[in-house]
Amino acid sequence: GVFKPMLRLATDTDSTWRPYAETNYELTQNKLLYADNSILGAKNFLPNNAVTTTTAQGVTYVVNDDKTVSVASGQTMTTYTNLSLGSIVLPEGNYILNGCPSGGSANTYRLRLVNGSTLLGIDSGDGYSFYADGNTNYTVTIGLSANGVSYTVPTDLLFKPMIRLAIDPDDTYVPYNVKRILDYLNNNVYERRFIKRNC
Repeated sequence: GVFKPMLRLATDTDSTWRPYAETNYELTQNKLLYADNSILGAKNFLPNNAVTTTTAQGVTYVVNDDKTVSVASGQTMTTYTNLSLGSIVLPEGNYILNGCPSGGSANTYRLRLVNGSTLLGIDSGDGYSFYADGNTNYTVTIGLSANGVSYTVPTDLLFKPMIRLAIDPDDTYVPYNVKRILDYLNNNVYERRFIKRNC
């Protein structure tokens, strides 16, 4: 008889033999967060360090237990206000900032991506794609209204601030998990991605 030795994933029900090749698997650091974020909790790069409740220019921001941020409707301001959420130096790569409620704009409500005093881009409900060079310190803030313009929050707003890898098509909010993100940044955790069956 002919022996056909093969080691395959237990979840693979197809026992058809495949020859081994060096390309059977890849250790892919860049795809860790995309692969198993629901299990690892490592999808969101943005640490939200805002305090539980903050009032600025008459507007109250409530930071919830899952680090989403609520702004109640009916609050009026006559000048621009913002809440700083957190900062991070991202590994080089492509990312998406998302989590602003739909219907925002540059003059109403939005998530802002800044470096120091420089505005790099905004998410007004559709996400904002950007490239990180591996050295820049990025800060995310919630911005309301514009300078010199009276503005009333039209409806209850729930911000779900998140920075995720651009290769991840799922914008579902996942809270920041410091251990998992540090594992990723320190190259301690990898995804094994099987290309063929025989390992």
